Amino acid sequence: MPLAAQRFDEVAAEMAGLVRAEPLREGLWARLILALYRSGRQGEARRAYDQLRGVLDRELSVSPGSQVRQLHDMILHADPRLDLPITVPSLVGRCA
Repeated sequence: MPLAAQRFDEVAAEMAGLVRAEPLREGLWARLILALYRSGRQGEARRAYDQLRGVLDRELSVSPGSQVRQLHDMILHADPRLDLPITVPSLVGRCA
């Protein structure tokens, strides 16, 4: 596993703990989803989005916000912009 993927794997593990503690914070979920994707775990990233969608629906009767939906769409299409570390703040910095 490349070093960058290992680091994102570590970030994903940390974000998973934060998501468990605060499951309604979309920004945390977005960071988890992106870290999973960047660590080569695309299927898990898609499942995490589905989990978020389920939590928000059950607890608040809402869907994920537009930024998280955009991130999910980019993952589904393997958008090359997701491979650039610089996209982290621009994609998920405002999701909170």
